[in-house]
Amino acid sequence: MLFSMLFMERVARRIGFRMTVCAGLGAAALSALLFPTFQEASVWLVLRFVLGTALGAVHYGTQTWLGLLADPARRGRQMALYGFSTGVGFAVGPLGVNTLLWGEPVPFLFAAGVLLAAGVPILRIQDVRPDPLPHEPSLMSGRTRLCGVPGLYRSALPALALPFAFGFMESAFNAGLPLYAASRGWSLSGVSLALSLFVIGSLIFQMPLGWWSDRFGRGKTLIVCSAVGAALLITTAYASSTAGFSLGFGLAGAAAGSLFSLSLAYLQDLVDGRELPRANRLAVIHFGAGMVAGPMGGTFVMSIFGPDALFWIVAGLFLLYTGGTTLWSRRHRNKKPARQHQS
Repeated sequence: MLFSMLFMERVARRIGFRMTVCAGLGAAALSALLFPTFQEASVWLVLRFVLGTALGAVHYGTQTWLGLLADPARRGRQMALYGFSTGVGFAVGPLGVNTLLWGEPVPFLFAAGVLLAAGVPILRIQDVRPDPLPHEPSLMSGRTRLCGVPGLYRSALPALALPFAFGFMESAFNAGLPLYAASRGWSLSGVSLALSLFVIGSLIFQMPLGWWSDRFGRGKTLIVCSAVGAALLITTAYASSTAGFSLGFGLAGAAAGSLFSLSLAYLQDLVDGRELPRANRLAVIHFGAGMVAGPMGGTFVMSIFGPDALFWIVAGLFLLYTGGTTLWSRRHRNKKPARQHQS
């Protein structure tokens, strides 16, 4: 996914988002169909690389496309619907493994069918081709390509930083929770319940928090959700039973599970539509970097400070975001954002 961000903005500006997303879905479906055809590990590595690049195009294309089409007055709710759909996909997707009962190729055929079916309604949606940036003709120059990035960080740092923390949280918990459960003497079924409640909590609160951000401002909502999520994670780390742990973790999901979609909506508030494709590319890069760093960072602090440190490092990122965004908002209070609804 990270590799695709090196060129995906350029592709989208040239062929539009509809073709970008459809090409990504087609390449991902083809990769899924080829997996059962080969048994060599080297071939699977290549196919996984192609699959990751294709899904990167889908992620980048859909969230940027939706951001350009979103109504500023309802942007929080519309991006929350995107987050809700993504969450449902992550929750339902693993169930496709059950089709393995009907044969080894069936899960791959099922995945390819879902990817191709998703492309059908996309063909009916209004296409968007981003306006060229002032320096677009010389975009091949690395120096020119990066010239707008410092400005984006200055104008939209809170919205660009949060995807890293969210990606770190997701991958750190996926990798570290089994180790945490083993250290407490809990069964993996209890951890599975906690993860399910985390997802359920995030899905239930996606739309309400999206509405809240439309009503009271995206920045304030992100600060409150990050602070509450951090407090709940720290409290959950010291739960004495799996029931209490699962309840606390589910509440943490309700507070923190919407942060990624809300950060995308906030990014759309802070940057001009012409710059949104580049800004979204940075957001995807940060999310991917967080996904890569999460397992390593989480298990590292657990090995040094103990199992509870898994929750402290995630909570620390959210608290760092809360404090940094509060200071950033005060410095920019008298500066009008490029788009509406900046808190």
